Amino acid sequence: MKKITCLFSLLFVLFVLSAAVPAEAAVPKPGAAVTKKNVLKLIKAYDKDGYFFLTHGRKNRGMDFMQWFTRGRITADLDTAVHEQCHLNTFHDRSSERIYKGKKKFYTVKYTPVFKTKKTASSVPKACRYSRYNIYVADPMPNLSSNVQGVYGLLNEFCAYSWGMNNTVKLYPYYKKYASDYNDWSPFFISGANNRQAYAEFNFFILHYLNYAKKHYPKHYKKIMANKAFKAAYKYTEKKFRKNIKTWEKDVKAAVKILNDKGHEAYLSDGNLWVDFYGISLFQEEYDGIMKEVRKSKYQKIYKKLKK
Repeated sequence: MKKITCLFSLLFVLFVLSAAVPAEAAVPKPGAAVTKKNVLKLIKAYDKDGYFFLTHGRKNRGMDFMQWFTRGRITADLDTAVHEQCHLNTFHDRSSERIYKGKKKFYTVKYTPVFKTKKTASSVPKACRYSRYNIYVADPMPNLSSNVQGVYGLLNEFCAYSWGMNNTVKLYPYYKKYASDYNDWSPFFISGANNRQAYAEFNFFILHYLNYAKKHYPKHYKKIMANKAFKAAYKYTEKKFRKNIKTWEKDVKAAVKILNDKGHEAYLSDGNLWVDFYGISLFQEEYDGIMKEVRKSKYQKIYKKLKK
């Protein structure tokens, strides 16, 4: 009787342990088919906020997140899908927007009077004019939020890129466990570098817009800076974004070591990553150049006021 009892106890313990361990076998590997089912399995396992964007946007906004997957790999466009579906959840109405702060919660930011961001274009230093300068500031599409809604539209983009970077960082344990070569790892490096540069650009665009408003639209500037929800949303987004960048930079170095330990030749050089003769630009020079501009006192004064 004791043997039967012990056997039953052992089987029960094994059942409990197996139930407590995530079903790793169900997680699609880097080379898996790019299907809706696989995307949701992967993101649900590693990024709860990203999963919320994809499922909430799909159910309540009528948009199919699979439209963002165009490069044939399940991880290649995941941060883009999170970014775009984030927009679907942050645009609210004509008088306000909702800036996401995690765990299905938002800051509701009411709009104050603004001017079009395009008016600031000619005063943007040449050192800060990369692709997003033309797309979002200098030559935007008609009715693009980053232009029409001024600093509030810029904040909305800042938010979307922030959660795209969060998705990249959240997936690092997945890459660490399942990625084996350049093709498997490349989305982690490329997405992170892209989103890191977006942090520098949009943080600068926001500060530059406010500095321009301070000089040319002082009444608008005062109302924006008195908008507590705007300041709280910016403070949260900027801090989280910056923290994720530091994590990604640390994880890149760890990933290089992992690749070398697996027999690949991987190293960082002059802002580029090399893996088995494949090169990936991390946009280090562009990032550093914009960050240097942001450190100027006129921007730091505004930055400190926003962070209060």
